[in-house]
Amino acid sequence: MPSPTAGPLDLAPFHALRLSGPRVGDPRLMRLLARPRDRDHRVVEGWIRRGLAVRDETASLHLHEYGAGRSRVRGLVGALDISRTATPGGAAAVLPHERVQDRQTRDLASRLVTTTLDPAPLLLVQRSPAALRALLRQVREQPPTHQFLDRHGQTHRLWPLERADLVAEASGLLAPTTAVLADGHHRYAAHQLRLASSSETDGRALAMVIDQDDLPLRIGAIHRVLGGTRLDEVVRAARTTGFTTEDADETSAPAFLEDDWLVLADGRQAVAVRHPTDQVPSRSLHDRLLPAIEGRPRILGHEHDVDQAVARARASAGVATLLPRPSLASIEQAVASGNGLPEKTTWFSPKPTPGAVLRQVRVAVDAPS
Repeated sequence: MPSPTAGPLDLAPFHALRLSGPRVGDPRLMRLLARPRDRDHRVVEGWIRRGLAVRDETASLHLHEYGAGRSRVRGLVGALDISRTATPGGAAAVLPHERVQDRQTRDLASRLVTTTLDPAPLLLVQRSPAALRALLRQVREQPPTHQFLDRHGQTHRLWPLERADLVAEASGLLAPTTAVLADGHHRYAAHQLRLASSSETDGRALAMVIDQDDLPLRIGAIHRVLGGTRLDEVVRAARTTGFTTEDADETSAPAFLEDDWLVLADGRQAVAVRHPTDQVPSRSLHDRLLPAIEGRPRILGHEHDVDQAVARARASAGVATLLPRPSLASIEQAVASGNGLPEKTTWFSPKPTPGAVLRQVRVAVDAPS
């Protein structure tokens, strides 16, 4: 799991790079960022010359509100200092909660060096101080400086915090707080690898701090579909390892997805499983239940939607393991335990379309490639 960042939480103003509204979400630009070529850092200057992007002359924090319909999120965007690793027992500013894959982390670190771009902010969640909420409410009393509809149907509104007194007050209120890394674990780890593998001086990453008591991200569970096993084998393993079980059906199964229950289903039957309460459900599943199943089944895939997970299990003659929606408090508890959560345990939505706000990264010549 990536290392937590030591406090204080330092979100600094930066010179934002913004694509023109109709270009945000442009699949051609997204392909460029996903599969960079050598010296792609020149592309940014080309965008600016052609009027496809604008670089702010003034370094600012940005209050960014985005979403579609009633599903809206608001957060403060800036350049987050991730150069300091928290020591065991020390104060942490950023708490990652999911494990990452080394290969994907290396690929993303290389992409950062080649493009010199942060295409989307890390999403951090917390319950912000009331004083910060009030300050940002005052900022919103003025019309946004930028407002547009992107290609994915998201509306964006941006308010820059340029005045030194506003930046100082917002930074001071954020400094003693802690935030959970909601989305972007591999990008966060890639920045850490970039710093550890070179003589980097840019120890910051683009990030958005979202107040869950304002316009929050929705938190959901990611379900697993197991192959190479049957429902009765998974239930037997659960019972032999101390889990309690109760028969369920399509009507009652969703009601079990609360707190310390998870549900096993194959599209024909469903069984609710009560897991040990000293662990979050995904941790119990991976640490206790899966190793106990005869033959060690493989994970065929992950699904955000319960019905899709069950349908996939039925089509593949597998078993869906349905997890309850985690709370922010349960995620914080898992992080505090030092174990974190398995990869692909939580999903947060909606995420902003990449390209609404970007940041150029200063990379060293000896950075990994």
